[in-house]
Amino acid sequence: MESQWLKIDNHTIHYVEMGNGFPLVLLHGGANDWRGWKKNIVALAQRYRVIAPDVVGFGRSDKSKSIYGIDDFVNYLWGFVSALNIERMHLAGHSLGGRIALEFACHYPNKVEKLIPVAPFGFGRLSTWGFILGVISYWGRKLFFKKRSYPTLDIDYSKDGFKEFMEKLKNVEVPAMIIWGEKDPYLPVKQAYIANSTLSNSRVEVMRQCRHIPQSEEHDIFNKLVLDFLAEDTVSQSG
Repeated sequence: MESQWLKIDNHTIHYVEMGNGFPLVLLHGGANDWRGWKKNIVALAQRYRVIAPDVVGFGRSDKSKSIYGIDDFVNYLWGFVSALNIERMHLAGHSLGGRIALEFACHYPNKVEKLIPVAPFGFGRLSTWGFILGVISYWGRKLFFKKRSYPTLDIDYSKDGFKEFMEKLKNVEVPAMIIWGEKDPYLPVKQAYIANSTLSNSRVEVMRQCRHIPQSEEHDIFNKLVLDFLAEDTVSQSG
């Protein structure tokens, strides 16, 4: 998993890549970088060309401004996969990355073969405890880890904002497997079922012993879930 670099609209994007075959792009969460998938890449790369970028503004990718909106991330992802000549891909995303993946599928459904949102943000508010943890984490990074601080997000957290997002998703027909930790302290697992009822071609996998990062907490189970899902009803694929 050697570091690679790509130039997109004067932004240098860092990513790692491993394996061959049909592309599988992994998008990390809002308090992480590509290493959020470190326990998954080797296993998934046995069957797929796995690509895990640092989303623009995060990790070792360029950070050109302090505030980013979802559209910024969607546009970045379009540029990223276009620069890699990826015509079609499987797309997985965790938390913020899950929201980006879902928004990307809204805009570019023909680019996505299958979707794997992992505890995606957008189906309800943070729990009270999750909000407190988030505030502590945000200010901790601001005060003590300035060189690794993450950008502020410009997202509509209102009930109307969530409703508008879910209305868009009703038109997404891409096969999706929603994965959620039963003990998620940030985004309650009930949101998994809201996501499932919103996405017309989806199913839910609740990982019983997991919190907010099931791909790390129970990586062997997670990897099997993903590989089994991607192998179902496989058609001729190239990318």
